[in-house]
Amino acid sequence: MESAPQGALVRVIANSCNHNYEVGSVVTVESLDSDGTFKGRKPNGEIGNWLRFRDCVPAGPSLWDILARDMPADVRAFLSCFEGVERLEVREDIAETILLGLPDLNERLVALAHAREARKSAAAEAPAEAEEADELEGIL
Repeated sequence: MESAPQGALVRVIANSCNHNYEVGSVVTVESLDSDGTFKGRKPNGEIGNWLRFRDCVPAGPSLWDILARDMPADVRAFLSCFEGVERLEVREDIAETILLGLPDLNERLVALAHAREARKSAAAEAPAEAEEADELEGIL
């Protein structure tokens, strides 16, 4: 690839200059230099080091952009709460909001820990007591 304008999406296909981009990732062209290199914005928002255009090919719109164009707004809003593709992870700010909405979370976690400890102790002492501890954990 010869060059691309600032703001263009490019896919990294090689690493001929020890750059810090993941091969296969799509980055946005940020800072251009006259020697055929540029700095790109990674998907996580971080600006990487210098990357050669010859290590890249033009990238079309992301799969998310294509899917988001046709999906209902409520589905798009729900899916935007997650990060990742293969293993969805709740974004940190969303997780914090959810956890703050659970006022008795600490007490429930402590009770669960006590129930598990009781189950372990009961399993060591007698199988019948272990079943009772399992029932207690099911209540939580």
